[in-house]
Amino acid sequence: MSYISRNQIAMIQIAKNQLGLSDKDYRALLVKVAGVNTSKKIPKYKFTKLKKELQALGWVYIPKKKGKRTDTDKECQYRTPSDIKSVYIAKVRGILRELDKTIIYGDGVMKNMFGVDRLEFGDNDQIFKVYQALCVYKNRQKKIKENIKMDVELKFYQEKLDNEECVCFDKKKKGRPFCYSCYARLPDNLQQALFSTLTNGFPQAYKDAVKFLGY
Repeated sequence: MSYISRNQIAMIQIAKNQLGLSDKDYRALLVKVAGVNTSKKIPKYKFTKLKKELQALGWVYIPKKKGKRTDTDKECQYRTPSDIKSVYIAKVRGILRELDKTIIYGDGVMKNMFGVDRLEFGDNDQIFKVYQALCVYKNRQKKIKENIKMDVELKFYQEKLDNEECVCFDKKKKGRPFCYSCYARLPDNLQQALFSTLTNGFPQAYKDAVKFLGY
């Protein structure tokens, strides 16, 4: 297997330093992207993916220009630590807006995690970890909302099974989705689908059946 070159290893190390990644986070990133914990063992075909991952974290790579490079070119090739800090704070502010929270909430997370009073007082590594914590919180809240929505939906269809009135307003047996007349009009595939459980296909089968019956 071919591994990345020395120049590419140097580039990754520079990105690590510019991003302020700890050795633990850096190696975790290598394992996640390339399946190894040292830059010397990164396969060549994984380099582009790793570079994109580093750029997603805020590192900016500017390809070398042909010909003599000016001092400005050298200074602009990578972001400074303060630039990286601004990127991380912007990321935190962005996810706080999505969560409908103010920067005060972000300050509180920083305080709880690291004992630092304000978000901007933290170092790059601390601010990035606050961002990661907020991402986890966001995903958890999203899952909670989805579960609540699912619970409401399941309750609705459970009531449809429990009541004794069909969609056609005729009487039906408790526990059955439709009266015998409506059920008999359904094609075989829909009849079979209605035997699915509430959490595994019944809601969609019921919707399809009601649509087929024209209600």
